[in-house]
Amino acid sequence: MIGVFNTFRNRIFGLTAAVLMSLVAICQQPLATPERTPEQEADKLTEVMKRTLTLTEEQEPTVYQINLKYAKLRRNVKDRTEAMQNRQKKNEELKQVLTQRQYELLLMHHQQNRQKMNTRPEAIRVVPQP
Repeated sequence: MIGVFNTFRNRIFGLTAAVLMSLVAICQQPLATPERTPEQEADKLTEVMKRTLTLTEEQEPTVYQINLKYAKLRRNVKDRTEAMQNRQKKNEELKQVLTQRQYELLLMHHQQNRQKMNTRPEAIRVVPQP
């Protein structure tokens, strides 16, 4: 009788260990979406801009090229200063393509996104490394 109890206990222990190891493996997987290519990034951003800024058919390919250019540059950014400079340059290029109203909407969306980032709980806020 004791041998049966030990075998049953060993099976339960083995199953519990297997479940726990599976949970550990699942928890170690990244929660973020897979990294996109610059082309995918530019395509997604252009699509969002098309919807929110109501881009014309003439503006869309130019905006895509600007988005693609800066998506590629973003891969090689070394620090926050360089990233901010690239963002300013991108905005200046977009300003040449967009109407004044579209450009104002773009800046308004940038401001709203900054506010959202600043109101995230401290536990999930990404803090840049010095």
